[in-house]
Amino acid sequence: QVKTFLAHSRDIVQYFIDLFWSQPRDTKKTFAATVDIQRAVQRFGCSARLAQCCAKQAAECIKSIYNKEERSVKRRAAQKKKPKRFRRAVQNMGRKPNYRKHKLTLDSRFVNLSDFRNEDSIFDLAICLTGSGGPNFVIPAKHTSHSRKLLANGYSLAKSIRLGRDGDR
Repeated sequence: QVKTFLAHSRDIVQYFIDLFWSQPRDTKKTFAATVDIQRAVQRFGCSARLAQCCAKQAAECIKSIYNKEERSVKRRAAQKKKPKRFRRAVQNMGRKPNYRKHKLTLDSRFVNLSDFRNEDSIFDLAICLTGSGGPNFVIPAKHTSHSRKLLANGYSLAKSIRLGRDGDR
């Protein structure tokens, strides 16, 4: 069930990457319009919240490509390359990302982190995935010694997680 959810969300993220990439670069958005969200809901049969989550992840991918390009252009300008080569390099930069990973960042609308303290259990954290287009179940987890130390010093857990699949696991 989780594998199919991650594969389905990967397809939605790639759809939004294609959509954002096809727009003129000057007007690139960091969010999806309501029309785009509704189009993804109809096309993939997902919830609007899941479509928004995937659109946000796609926008982050596009933004990271542009930041990488800007750093590269600045580095080349600092090296004072020949202007002709520099212009050609700037024109050819930026390939559309192909999202192949089975990973999705889920925010507080999809996930609830709570204590899983039970005397018989070795787990001390429960990751509860709730509706809104995603699967409903609980994943038990263990804190690391580093996270226990940080929690003891007053830190708190984030309200989002990155759910992913590595190979067949």
